[in-house]
Amino acid sequence: RPDCLSIRGIARELSAILRLSFKDNVISIQKEEDAGPSIEIKDTNLCPRYASRIIYGVQIKPSPERISKRLESHGIRPANNIVDVTNYVLLEMGHPLHAFDLNKLAEKRIVVKTAGSADKFITLDNEKRILSKDMLLIWDAEKPIAIAGVMGGLNSEVTSSTVNILLESAYFKPAFIRRTSKTVNISSEASYRFERGADINNVVSALNRAAQLITEIAGGKITKITDNYPVPFSIHRISVSLKKINDILGINIEPSDIQEMLTAIGIENKIEGQGIIATPPGFRQDIQRDIDVIEEIARLYGYSKIPSTLPKTETQPLSLSQNIRWNLIKKIKDSMRKSGYSEVINYSFLNPSDLDRLKLFKEDTRRELIKIKNPLKKEEEALRTTLIPALLNNVRLNISHGEKSLRFFEISSIFLHSGQDLPIEPLKMAAIYLKDKKGLMWQDKHDG
Repeated sequence: RPDCLSIRGIARELSAILRLSFKDNVISIQKEEDAGPSIEIKDTNLCPRYASRIIYGVQIKPSPERISKRLESHGIRPANNIVDVTNYVLLEMGHPLHAFDLNKLAEKRIVVKTAGSADKFITLDNEKRILSKDMLLIWDAEKPIAIAGVMGGLNSEVTSSTVNILLESAYFKPAFIRRTSKTVNISSEASYRFERGADINNVVSALNRAAQLITEIAGGKITKITDNYPVPFSIHRISVSLKKINDILGINIEPSDIQEMLTAIGIENKIEGQGIIATPPGFRQDIQRDIDVIEEIARLYGYSKIPSTLPKTETQPLSLSQNIRWNLIKKIKDSMRKSGYSEVINYSFLNPSDLDRLKLFKEDTRRELIKIKNPLKKEEEALRTTLIPALLNNVRLNISHGEKSLRFFEISSIFLHSGQDLPIEPLKMAAIYLKDKKGLMWQDKHDG
């Protein structure tokens, strides 16, 4: 859960579980001077919100101990007071931030757009990254200065000579960040949170908190905020039946208690008829269905308070024909084991090229494969029409481990085209026997 990747989120959870009041930070920007920076978002689908402030006249120096020690305790190496504040707020509020050296930005403005023709970029760790044209970048008027949501660039790094900074706080689509992070092979504190879903409503709060801390420990004058928010957060209301809540949990919880629990974790709610309308906040985008709301109620109520009961199930006895079939399969398996064979159970997938190795005729029905839309491996993209290839692979594996005498069998279903929506699944048996032609050493004859 992304909301639990911060001190603030953990505190909110504990306050709800322990039934204590939650006290949030008071964020106050005392004085704002001049207009904020220019921000242009060219791909609002990937970046629905981008906010920024400029802070003029900062003094770069080591962070005070209260910040550096806390960063070190979380495994983050302190750099300087500006960078440390962005990391501190990330840990405190769960929202990634980034600081650019304003004097290194062409025309001192921000453009959010895809890489296009830019194919290489050097990140803060001094590594050259290969870019794809649809990868979202943060640009100034001329060049890319950061891989959005993943890592900043060396060409806009805050150093000891930095005087003016541009502070960034934004929201990026999780799926895009996940794809970009894997493509450029970077897993940063920022990407880890963005790809799980940051809080779009927390963008300005995190930015103001960082600006507040920076002016406290580095001085400087803060400009007004520029908040480019072309795609507002869509409120998602979920209707949950009170009866369904109690039926699933097996207990009776008063509606007033349900409302209190949901309010404690930031979920706005109201009783409407025989149900409750729940509105999850921006930091709980994982709550999408009524069952998700019920799960929240269950854990806050306490799983230990819910009595354990056995589920009611209805079992149907096997028919006579099913019983005969089952007993026959059992007898065959027992007979094969007594004959020294080991039963194997293989996956029901097949590599189409295996059928060529078996030299099947082109008109053989076993060549009419049923392809899988999303196979786990490209080499196993079809349902098996024969058991033989898997058994041969079992033999190959055992031979590679030094085994020379093998006896395997398998009784499983195969999948053949039926001309209907679903395939025919006949039960088949296959066995394989391998014996080392060379005798054991103590059986070899020796002269003398």
